[in-house]
Amino acid sequence: HISTSAKEQLSALRFLPLVLGSQNTFYLDAFTEVIDHAAAGRTGARPLVSSMEFAQGEGRGKRMSFEKFKELLQSHNVDLSKFGKGNAKSLHQFYTAAVRDEKCFLQLKDHALHRFVELVRIHLRFRSAEGKLHELKINTEMTDEGRERERNQLLAMVMRLQDSGNWRAALERCFETKFGIPVEAQAGLFHIATDAYKYEEYSADSQTIPGIVSTYKTHIVFVTVKDRTRTELQTMGLPDGKEFKTQDGKTQWVWAQVVNSKEDELMQLLQKNCIDISEFTWQSFVELYTEVYEDSLSTIEVVDDQLVRKVRIVKIWLEANVWNEKHVLVIKTKQQRGRTQNVRKLRTLSMRMRALQNWTEAVSEALFLRLGISQQQQREALHTYLLETREEVEFSVSFPGLKTVYSICEVQCEILNPQDQRWQYIGLPAATDFTFSRQEPISNTGEFDTVITRWGWTNSDEMEHKLELGGPKGLKKPCPFDGAAKSTDSLESV
Repeated sequence: HISTSAKEQLSALRFLPLVLGSQNTFYLDAFTEVIDHAAAGRTGARPLVSSMEFAQGEGRGKRMSFEKFKELLQSHNVDLSKFGKGNAKSLHQFYTAAVRDEKCFLQLKDHALHRFVELVRIHLRFRSAEGKLHELKINTEMTDEGRERERNQLLAMVMRLQDSGNWRAALERCFETKFGIPVEAQAGLFHIATDAYKYEEYSADSQTIPGIVSTYKTHIVFVTVKDRTRTELQTMGLPDGKEFKTQDGKTQWVWAQVVNSKEDELMQLLQKNCIDISEFTWQSFVELYTEVYEDSLSTIEVVDDQLVRKVRIVKIWLEANVWNEKHVLVIKTKQQRGRTQNVRKLRTLSMRMRALQNWTEAVSEALFLRLGISQQQQREALHTYLLETREEVEFSVSFPGLKTVYSICEVQCEILNPQDQRWQYIGLPAATDFTFSRQEPISNTGEFDTVITRWGWTNSDEMEHKLELGGPKGLKKPCPFDGAAKSTDSLESV
C-alpha cells in the first residue's frame, strides 16, 4: 500500500533510461550521464528534464501547454524563428513530438538544451526470384504543405519513452502501424537476425530541429521476409518487390536492390571462367556464396586455367570392441526436412570442415555436434589417429559446370573401454541402435530444422566384406560428398 504522494514521487523514475536485467534487477543506461550532485553547482549539470516534468507546475496529470513549451525554449536561447523554414519542422510539430507523442526528451547539459531521440532502424530484406537481395526504403514523402520530398531512407520507428529501450516492441508497432500487419502474425512472416544487432549513438545539429543539439540512440536490426508470396505481404509490394504507398498515399516505398560487391565478384568470376550461371537456381547461387564468403566451408580458385571449388571433409570411423569383435558406428535412418531416409549404403560419421580448420578440431567438433560426446570424454576415453588423406574430383550437381575437388581426411576413433557406463547414450556396451537429434539452420530463412539420425553398430568384418564388393572405403561412386546439393544423401549433413 503506497500513499498518493509516494506514488507521485516514484513516478519520476519513469524518465530514467533504465535497462531491464534478469531477476528483477535494473541498470541505468550506460550512455546516461551520471550527475555529481556535489559538483552540480560548479558544472551546471541538471537531472533529466522531460516534457512531463515541465508540466508538474501546472498540476498533476496535465501536459505542458504550447505557450509554456515556447517559453522553455526561449529561456535556453533557442531561436524560434528558424522553425518551419526549409526542412525544419514547425514549432507545433516539435511540440507534438516532444510533449504529446513523447518521441523525444530534453536534457540540460552544460547550460544548453539537448534533445535525445531513440529509434530502431530496420533493414527489411527479401530475395527475388532471380536471387537478388532487395531492401525496403522510403522513396518519397509528401509534406503537410503538399510538397514531395525525396528521402531514400531505411524503414525506421522512433521509440517512445514508454518503450524504455525495448526495440522489439517498437519493431512490432512499426509493422502494425505502418503496414497493418498484426503483431501475432509477424513471427510467421519475418525473421529477426539477432546476431546482427548493432547499437550506435551520435550527436549532431538536426536540420529538422534547429538550434538544439540532437543525440540519436539507434538500434539497428536486420529482418528477412520468410516467404514473399504470403498474401499478408501483398500490400507491401510483394512478391514482386513493386513500389507501393502508405498513409493515404503520402509515403512512397521502394524495394531497392542491395549492392553486394562480393556477390558481383563471385558472379563475374563464374562467368569469366565460362560457367553458365543461368543454369544455377537462385538458391544454388546463394548457397555457393554463403559457403564461400560467410561460412568458409569451401573455397574457389583457378587451378590449371580451370575454376575449381574445394571442399574439405572429415570422415570418422568410430570403432568399439563388442563381444571380442570390432564394430563400427554407421547411419541406419535419417529424418530431415520432413522426410525420412533409410540409408542402405554404409555411411559413417562425416562432416564438412571449415577452410582453416585442422582435422583434430574437426573430429572433436563432429563427435560433439553429431553424437554429443564431450571434449573431456574424447580425451579420456578415445584413441584417435589419422588413417589417410585423399582427393576425389566430381562435377557438382547443384553448381553445373563447376569442378569440385573433395579433400577427405579419414580418421579412426577407437573407444578404449566400451564397457564404461558413460557410453550408454551411444548404445554401448550392448551395441544397440540409438537416436540423436540436433538443430540445423535452413539456408537464408532464419529457420531451424530438427535432424533426427538413427545410428547402429555394424560388425567390422561384415563391413569390410561389403566394401570389397562395392569398392574401397571411400564409397566413391556415386560421390556422397556434395554438401551444396543439400540432399539427404550428402555426408556433410550427417
